[in-house]
Amino acid sequence: GRPFVAFVSVLLLLVPVVVVVTFLAGWILAVAEKWPPNQGHLLVASTVLGLGNPLTDRVPGTPAGQGALIIVAVWTMGLVGVLVGVTSAMRAPVTVVSLFERAAA
Repeated sequence: GRPFVAFVSVLLLLVPVVVVVTFLAGWILAVAEKWPPNQGHLLVASTVLGLGNPLTDRVPGTPAGQGALIIVAVWTMGLVGVLVGVTSAMRAPVTVVSLFERAAA
């Protein structure tokens, strides 16, 4: 029904935005740090995903790179908060959680 369409629409809009911004931020960080672009992408992706063990061993060494990574981390926390808030208020995810709770009981 409609709630499922709304949920899928939010996901189809947010996921590409997150991927594009991750690649752009990674490229900017790589240019600022004089790294290969893939290293910047991996570091930013690790930050966005909240990984305890990053996908790369590179860390920003310049104040500009450290500041950029902090901005990306703050942006990530905000985006995840929005995603959780929007999806938890939708009916489709709540229905799925209810089904899992009934199945587990």
